Amino acid sequence: MTLVALAAAGVAAYLAFESLTGGVIAGCDGSATFDCDSVLATAWSRWLGIPVALPGALLYLTIAVVVWFAARDPLGMPMQVLVALVTLAFGAAAWFVSLQTFVIESWCRYCLMVHSGGVLMVLLTAVLIVVARRAQRLPQSLVDSGAAIPAMMDSRSTNLMAWFGSIALGLLGVGMLAVGQWLTATELNAPLEEIALTSNSASTTDNEETPTTEAPDFMDNGPSEPEEETPVTNSAKPSRLKAFTALERPIDLYEYPMLGDPEAPQVLIEMLDYNCKHCRRLHPRLLAARERYGDDLAIVLWFTPLESACNSHLAPGFKGHRDSCEYARLSYSVWHLAPEKFEEYHNWLMEGVAPPTMANARKEAFRLVGDRVSLDNDLKQSVLKQISWQCDQWSKIETHLPIVVFPDSAVRGVGESDEQVFKLFEQKLDVTPQATDVP
Repeated sequence: MTLVALAAAGVAAYLAFESLTGGVIAGCDGSATFDCDSVLATAWSRWLGIPVALPGALLYLTIAVVVWFAARDPLGMPMQVLVALVTLAFGAAAWFVSLQTFVIESWCRYCLMVHSGGVLMVLLTAVLIVVARRAQRLPQSLVDSGAAIPAMMDSRSTNLMAWFGSIALGLLGVGMLAVGQWLTATELNAPLEEIALTSNSASTTDNEETPTTEAPDFMDNGPSEPEEETPVTNSAKPSRLKAFTALERPIDLYEYPMLGDPEAPQVLIEMLDYNCKHCRRLHPRLLAARERYGDDLAIVLWFTPLESACNSHLAPGFKGHRDSCEYARLSYSVWHLAPEKFEEYHNWLMEGVAPPTMANARKEAFRLVGDRVSLDNDLKQSVLKQISWQCDQWSKIETHLPIVVFPDSAVRGVGESDEQVFKLFEQKLDVTPQATDVP
């Protein structure tokens, strides 16, 4: 039993470590049926904000210790404690298997290993109790005096009450687990709420003239010199100005990273921070919206890191999100150096409940665009200047994230479902689901 408990604790500890560090689970094929990363990316992988695998590892370590004492007193208090713990482990296994089957609709191999440990622990504990009771012998004096039956009845009554109490305590722990996870899932589904705006723009039409307040010149390296004897052609960059009531000036859609085409008929802005758990919860819903509306919808990504290193609008004493400025800078730089690879990098950063480690984020950026992403100081300063200006605009709207900015309004929150987000988009924008091709 000790070996089973230690094995389950080891697997749970590995899952907890990968969840805390944003690592990739080894050996998962990413299929629809077995997708460990997707399971661990859901709100159900957390209990009151911490990876649920962490208390799971502590539970099985505790079981491994208690087993040693229970084996030496199989019908005493240590065994009653063990019964409570294995009931909790078994109930948690049943709860998580149900979630993966009916809610998440995907399985995690490592999670199933841990759950199998919980089921096996119940069976082994039951065997240990049966063997111990059979080995129990009443004193011969009680048998000879005829008092054996009352003594046995009294002993069994006392033991049954103790066992039922232990089982009830374990089931109470399962209830606390379910409630804590439900609260976490509810918190991440922050309701969609409209933000009261003060109009900063004279109009909400495209191609509006730029007002006097200007954004910083973003990464403008100037025109390149044509090679000798090469005909000079008109190489002006494309431009499309788009005004939003929430912003103090129209923005050129070609000067911002986005998901989709800058010429898309309908455009919105997502204000986000890579460390923002609600932003990460909203991300798959935005991807689902893009798939639903196709080329009719584009999403401008407006990075507003909640870190004082690049955002001067945070409340005094707010600790901020570590490395948020650097995640945003890397993402912006990847877009500038290789726009065609930006969406891949952005979606990779947004996988799971937390971003990858900064070391891995830099490594992936190097792989996609080369070392200039960190070594080009002019690029770095331009990007940070742009991010600072975006934080200025964000602070005039709201001090929470995520925010979805439509041409005439802005909404904060995540919503309870994809369908709720779709309904909002169809109210605020002229979009309809694209017809699918029927073979």
